[in-house]
Amino acid sequence: GLCVAMGDQVQPADPNAQLGKLLPRALRDVRTAGDAAASDEGVDSRVALVTRFDRGHAILQPFVDTSRSSLARIGVARYMLLDPSPDAQGEVVLALEDGTPYLLTRPVDRGRVALLTGTLDRDWNDLPIRPDFVPLLEQVLRYLARVTSSEGRAFVVGQPAPLRVDDPAVARVVVEAPRGQRTTLDRPTDATPWQVVDTSAPGLYRVAPDPPLEGVAELPGFAIGLDPLGSDLRAARAPTDSGDTPVASAAAPGALGPEGRTELWHAALLGLFFLLLGEAALLHPRKTRAAG
Repeated sequence: GLCVAMGDQVQPADPNAQLGKLLPRALRDVRTAGDAAASDEGVDSRVALVTRFDRGHAILQPFVDTSRSSLARIGVARYMLLDPSPDAQGEVVLALEDGTPYLLTRPVDRGRVALLTGTLDRDWNDLPIRPDFVPLLEQVLRYLARVTSSEGRAFVVGQPAPLRVDDPAVARVVVEAPRGQRTTLDRPTDATPWQVVDTSAPGLYRVAPDPPLEGVAELPGFAIGLDPLGSDLRAARAPTDSGDTPVASAAAPGALGPEGRTELWHAALLGLFFLLLGEAALLHPRKTRAAG
């Protein structure tokens, strides 16, 4: 899958020459919403709105009512115009109020391409601050990757991952690890869970029937991530015997909370006070004798 988005550095001639066979339509020029001349002078700040949706497209399936979602409140200040063509390819998922395509998709051989005529940041639009921005991108990526379902549970490196194979015709699968290693696993004949034990590499694991079965698509894979505890910068706490009272632990020496610290600045201030008081007492008799 390939996702293409626009930006200030995009010159239409370059992507047309390099990606022309993949893009749903050829890029033409950048347009400013409203009256272009007035916008340059700062007079007209009107933005275009996304008002047209292909509700039958797979990307928009999870959105119950797109017209009442935050997608219908996207303000577009600039966008890329596309060349009109009588044999235009692809499907228009999102379009502006005047019918200008904003998000298009196109199948190419065994792959898919998505073209966004705006930017993925706030330079040309306010899409990134809309609540449905992340769900929309998730659906675009699912569409490009041909993923119809995913495992909601998060797995970390070293943790066994269960295989979700509901089709009884699949008795054996091949699991491809992120680095290309392939492992063949047979369906257990007893109550043993069917799972992948070797998850030492983070990334996406693909699962497919072995041998391939007619009418059986690629099975749902899973992702293995790094343990988030490795990024936790908070101070470690000693284990407790009852959940309330910290106990000593050789595994975490010096892992003391604020109650275990010894503050020294109080003693330092007190010592400085007595030092100044002593100095004043020594200087006072000398001033008395000098005055006499």
